[in-house]
Amino acid sequence: MGIVKKVVRTNTFQVAVPATFTEEKIAHEAFSVWNPNVPFERQFPIINLALSEVKDLTEAFAGDNYEQIVHAYYAIKRYNIVRAENETITIQGKTAYLQRAVSEVPKEGRVVEVFHLFVNIPLDDVFMQEFSADCELPLRAQYEPIFLDTIRSIEWFGDFRHYIDLQEAAQQEQNQRIDALLERVESPIVSVKADEPEPSVPAFAIPADGQNVFRIGDFDFEIGPDESQWSISEFSKTLGVTVAAHLQWAKPAIEAQLLDDYRTDGRVKLSFEAHSIYQAGLPVGSFALADDKTESLELYLYLQSEGLDYRLHFFGNITFVGEWVGINGHFRVPYENNPGFPVTVYKRLNPNQLDWSNYQFRSIKEAQQAPDHLVRFLSLTNPSFEALPEETLRYKNLVQLHIFNQHHEPLPLASLPEGIGDLVHLQNLTIAGTSLEHLPDSLGRLRELEYLGLSNNRLSQVPLDIWQLPKLKYLHLRNNRLSEVPSALNLPNLEALSLTENALTTLPAALARQPQLRTLELENNPWQSLPEDFNQIKEIRMSINDKRRLLDFEYRGADSQGLVEWNDEVFYARSDESLRSYVKEVIQLNELDEYREALVFLVKKAIGFTHRQEEDYATVGNHRFGGMPDLPASIPYPRFYREYDKATYAYEFIAQINCAALADQQDYLPRSGMLYFFLTTLHDIYGGSEPSPARVIYYDGKQALQSGQQLRFEESDYFEMIGSGYAGYQVAARPISSSPAFYAIYQNEYLLRGPAAMLEDSEFLEDDLYMLFEEALSEKNEADYKINSYGFSQHQYPEHEASLALKGNPEDWVILLEVASRGDFQWGDAGELFFVIHKSDLMKKDFSNVFCTMYSS
Repeated sequence: MGIVKKVVRTNTFQVAVPATFTEEKIAHEAFSVWNPNVPFERQFPIINLALSEVKDLTEAFAGDNYEQIVHAYYAIKRYNIVRAENETITIQGKTAYLQRAVSEVPKEGRVVEVFHLFVNIPLDDVFMQEFSADCELPLRAQYEPIFLDTIRSIEWFGDFRHYIDLQEAAQQEQNQRIDALLERVESPIVSVKADEPEPSVPAFAIPADGQNVFRIGDFDFEIGPDESQWSISEFSKTLGVTVAAHLQWAKPAIEAQLLDDYRTDGRVKLSFEAHSIYQAGLPVGSFALADDKTESLELYLYLQSEGLDYRLHFFGNITFVGEWVGINGHFRVPYENNPGFPVTVYKRLNPNQLDWSNYQFRSIKEAQQAPDHLVRFLSLTNPSFEALPEETLRYKNLVQLHIFNQHHEPLPLASLPEGIGDLVHLQNLTIAGTSLEHLPDSLGRLRELEYLGLSNNRLSQVPLDIWQLPKLKYLHLRNNRLSEVPSALNLPNLEALSLTENALTTLPAALARQPQLRTLELENNPWQSLPEDFNQIKEIRMSINDKRRLLDFEYRGADSQGLVEWNDEVFYARSDESLRSYVKEVIQLNELDEYREALVFLVKKAIGFTHRQEEDYATVGNHRFGGMPDLPASIPYPRFYREYDKATYAYEFIAQINCAALADQQDYLPRSGMLYFFLTTLHDIYGGSEPSPARVIYYDGKQALQSGQQLRFEESDYFEMIGSGYAGYQVAARPISSSPAFYAIYQNEYLLRGPAAMLEDSEFLEDDLYMLFEEALSEKNEADYKINSYGFSQHQYPEHEASLALKGNPEDWVILLEVASRGDFQWGDAGELFFVIHKSDLMKKDFSNVFCTMYSS
């Protein structure tokens, strides 16, 4: 059977496209059709055609002939084209210039490759036919023949000049609409900080000559034809705008402290995203910024500048009026009385480039201005209605519906209409923080749902059919009043379920048997029992006491062969005379004798490492943080494989520790050999990635180590790394004392055992012991990196986290390495990275089951 096709036509041409291209957008003598029903990451298959005038190209691009001009245009037609091949073909007896190209589009730290097919057909000296089609590269073999068949099917008719004149008349009409819109622009949302003088901002006014303007201070920048753009982001679903320009001669602007003195190209780029600006097919609205941002949570907007002096921040307005974007105000240094540099930017962009079907509408009022079929994403924050308005059900193409609460009190929403089940395209539904006590049974008809968020409501049950949704991956029911989960459930794609803070006493065994279930959040329920089947779930989040009581919580070793004995005393400062003496000195000095026995019991004997100098690789096998490791020839540099992009990446090297050099300073590490620490990427730590983000290699062979200086990697070798690796440092090691962080002691009550049990009911702990003991002890024990330390946390300690994740008593886990944000390392907001190992595995020298976590402010 052949492909079923349909005809799409304008006043001057028509083509036949596959019927699977169900979505279309037609404007004058141009149209787009696309197929949103195939799996894609950044680009669904799409076909675009337009009748244009030849002068649109010849006036904007240079070349010795028409073909060269077309290829110059193709070079900037899509973002980041990395390879292309050109061909001249014949279509309907006319010469056509074709290009096949591939671009690389970034997504979440990696690259998605997209295939493009461009065709330009000069029809006569005045008019040309433009064709472009796109799909992701893995779909090229399927869709390239379809794209070619489409352009070959083209038929022309009608008077080209007549319809171009109509198009220009429509443009004039749109300009009149813009003038009307300008009158409707509301006053900017003012959010100037109280301690900042309000800047004087000129009113928005489209330049009389209709020309773009980019002026900062006394400098007039040039705006090139390909330097600015706007689009609706598929990721953030907001209107993203970039306005870019350059100075031919940058030195005066650098000397005036306007431009960044590290850059000499004179290029400046202003980028921002905005929402709540849709009005009848055009962006309309105005926002006031202070210190680069608005402070309204509901209308947050942030301006990012590149190329300017880093001290300069923007104070002023950003205004959208149809196809015009205006930026008016000042760039100046905050908290200084200097007025800075006045800025006036007006840039005209093409509204036909905006695919509003990717846009997230932020109110029903805003959505009402759009055609019903265009509203696919709707997010309502703090709505005041008690029932979901029936008009919401007009939007039959809704893919995502969010109702959020940013207040402490529940929203008044108490009922949903039965008709919500008719929104059969919904993939993501979130209704959180409301007064809902019941849900309509029709929710079970939403068979496309992949994400259902119903947290922080008042639900005592959910419809039975929700437990049968075939595509549901994530179900969040946190903080409701559920007392039962039905045993008749079938969720073949469920990966994560949150039931935290309900009234559940048990769960059906059938839930644990769902084939894709990996994560269960079960904290704060009055649990009485759980079936044995739940021991097979990879990640169950509940209190350690509940895990010990309800589940098999025994740790059987990295090799699953059971545990070996260890001497716990060697991990504590009380086993070292010099450290023990200093601990007692601090206790006596700060009059803590009442707590002497408890404090001496708790302090650990750690190893601290401090930077000495940058690594020069003059010594092989020394302690090293960052740089490259000295591995033996028998151990290749470790790599890991990612299934979703089917690529292999180098681990990030963190550190190497020479165990023999530490043998006289502690009694818990191996007495010889090398320990090497690696990380896939920081963002894997909380992402549940496979493989585990941490890898630790122990080598104690006789083969000579090879200098890490010979290892060379590029940024592209890593999954997520800026540059070729972290800067390397030599370090000095010494024994130090490490005190627990008493701030979080009651979330880590396993420490309050033995002599430390006397602290359990003390009101003296958090503030006083921090000042009088923790801080005092740390004065002589500062270090950049540590082994067998206590990591600071406001919640669970790293050892506690390891226990919850991998089983076993938290006191039986130990921090194998703590890496602070030093040198090139930057873990979140000046955080700390932890590698944690079970003490039995450490005695066995088995480093195959090391847990990794990170704490950041």
